[in-house]
Amino acid sequence: MKKALCLLLVLFICVSAAVPVFSTETSVDRSSSITLYQQSNGVWKEGNNVTSRNITDSVTVTQTEEIETIYESKENDYFQKINETEYIQVEKISLPLTQYSSYTALKGYEVPQEILDDVSSMAAAAEKNKNTNAEINLYVTASTSTPNTLPRTKTTWNSKTFYHYELYFTDLWTGWQTVASGSGISSSVLSSICDMTLNAIGSTSSKIGTIASVFGNGLTALEFWDAATTENPIYGNTSNKVMVDVCPDLYLKYTFYDDPTMGEEILGCATQKAKIKEIESSVYLYTQSGGKKVTGSITPNAWYYTPNYKSPEQTAYQHTISGWTERVQGVVYNKKVIFEFPDFDWPSTWPSV
Repeated sequence: MKKALCLLLVLFICVSAAVPVFSTETSVDRSSSITLYQQSNGVWKEGNNVTSRNITDSVTVTQTEEIETIYESKENDYFQKINETEYIQVEKISLPLTQYSSYTALKGYEVPQEILDDVSSMAAAAEKNKNTNAEINLYVTASTSTPNTLPRTKTTWNSKTFYHYELYFTDLWTGWQTVASGSGISSSVLSSICDMTLNAIGSTSSKIGTIASVFGNGLTALEFWDAATTENPIYGNTSNKVMVDVCPDLYLKYTFYDDPTMGEEILGCATQKAKIKEIESSVYLYTQSGGKKVTGSITPNAWYYTPNYKSPEQTAYQHTISGWTERVQGVVYNKKVIFEFPDFDWPSTWPSV
């Protein structure tokens, strides 16, 4: 009976990578499309905002999942919505995060210093994790009149003006994180290690979602182990360990308030969303025949948003003095799995600041 149960659980593990795990947030509906018309001044508009005499070209686009203000055509041309009625053509830039040349390129794209500081901190974290494949992605203007700048999206709230900058990081593997180890591991502990909770932290603290089992199909660490071996663990051994390695894509939005009194734009709110792409897990336990490791991987591809990501304007206005920051963080059992950048940092391989 136990062998039959184990075989069934093994089958569950094998198919877990193909079973999607969804957050409470829904991703972009890419089935709907809009048609943009290019005006004589090079700006693109939707059909209800154009006059036929000014049209020089047209294109059908769909909203991207990555950044909601970016739209893509079938020909892989990109357009950014810069206000309620206008779009501009942009091009996607992907740069290796840990290379200093990427940082200097961002400076050339006129990226605000507040964002550059966070990029250097993310690069430092990627360097420490030996995460050489991590990339930074952004969309820059494709127009010859304003080449190679990071465009922004303008919105209004309560008759006040705000500008939003967005970029994102991909392949941000956290590196192996120890969830439990040594004498702290017992059967009850293994039975308690299961889900990953996604939290918003920073200026706010709240739960924003859950991935039901980092081992797939609702399995606990103990069930995951039992599905792969019939041997009994020897608890108390100092070598025993449960670990996870998480790969999120991290999307950052910076909202600046255009202060007419000060005559400058002030960063009021920094928000995030994260796409949890993959979670690798490892359970190593000592047995009568020696140490054994059971490994697995799931691909949730689930999205999680901090509370003000979609509508940050009011919060940005209320916090222009102190600033408001929201970040995504995971927790497995009692272990915090950090995705976001730490306080300001600088990679050791980069020239001194």
